[in-house]
Amino acid sequence: MEVTVALLVLVVCLSCLVPILQRATVERRAVSEREYALTLIHNELSEWSAGRSAENDRLTVNGTAYDLQWKEVDPHTVELCVVWQDRSQRVNEACGIAMR
Repeated sequence: MEVTVALLVLVVCLSCLVPILQRATVERRAVSEREYALTLIHNELSEWSAGRSAENDRLTVNGTAYDLQWKEVDPHTVELCVVWQDRSQRVNEACGIAMR
């Protein structure tokens, strides 16, 4: 009887913890994808400031497609937005602005 109750308690605890851990893993991956997008924005804007031309592009990294969308604000300023869809099917966007 005591063993049965102990197993029942163990199963209940595991059934509560598994979804929490799974959700944490999904959110950790989403944070990692956002971090990559922000790094991408920083690097692309730095290269543009150094004289490279701005071109819309699509990069695929680890199964995630990042769309780079450039917009000229004025002749010396651009805005770069990166749009991507994470594995939980949420569409995300991050933007940055740079001047020459």
